[in-house]
Amino acid sequence: MSSVAILSGCVDPRFDLDVEKTILKCESISAVEVFPAHKATPTFEDLNKHDMCVVYSFHFFKDPVALGDLLAKYVTCGKGLLIFSMGALIQGSSVKAALSGQIVDGGFVPLAKGPNLTTKSTLGKTILKGHPILENVETFTGGESVSWRVRAIVSNLESSRLVAEWKDTVPLITEARKGSKFGIVVVLNFNAFSKDVSSISWSREDNHAELLISNSCSYVLKGVLFRKKKNKGKFSQSNKK
Repeated sequence: MSSVAILSGCVDPRFDLDVEKTILKCESISAVEVFPAHKATPTFEDLNKHDMCVVYSFHFFKDPVALGDLLAKYVTCGKGLLIFSMGALIQGSSVKAALSGQIVDGGFVPLAKGPNLTTKSTLGKTILKGHPILENVETFTGGESVSWRVRAIVSNLESSRLVAEWKDTVPLITEARKGSKFGIVVVLNFNAFSKDVSSISWSREDNHAELLISNSCSYVLKGVLFRKKKNKGKFSQSNKK
């Protein structure tokens, strides 16, 4: 079982509790620790206790550059990262609303930043057939009247892959991994929180949003655990010599 750190750029604790509830739906996750990144940037030691970080924002981050540099170091060490684009990758009037630093500038994130997009949409074309993130996910609606996301394109990185699109062809799920020693980075192009706390978001009752998020967590964590086992095996072999 794995533990996960949630890095929140939201000042309302109800949103953090809602996101935590969703993340804990993943059977691979036994514990969650929330870091209010709008108040302070955690240390590497804080995050390194966890196998994966989940990043979302609705308001702002205390220091987007420092947070981005920290996350780049975290992923470089083989840990996983799940980013919800709304807030974290939005181009807006607030310079602190979105991630910055090396996680963006260093070519780790598979989705480019973009402006806010609110038109309603649903799950569209699957680009990578049979991808684990979409296992048993048949429908997904971003919201009853609007679908908050970013109007962005897949990053121009060799490792970036488009997994699925919204019906209007805007990227819905993207992933990247800079190399075999790096952790997997997945971007879900929608809100992290549900309609339970905000009317502009997806509903727990109407679609497979929770399953989509759980699958994403499992997929990222499998990459982390595989690398752990591989390194453990190398260590055991070196001890035998």
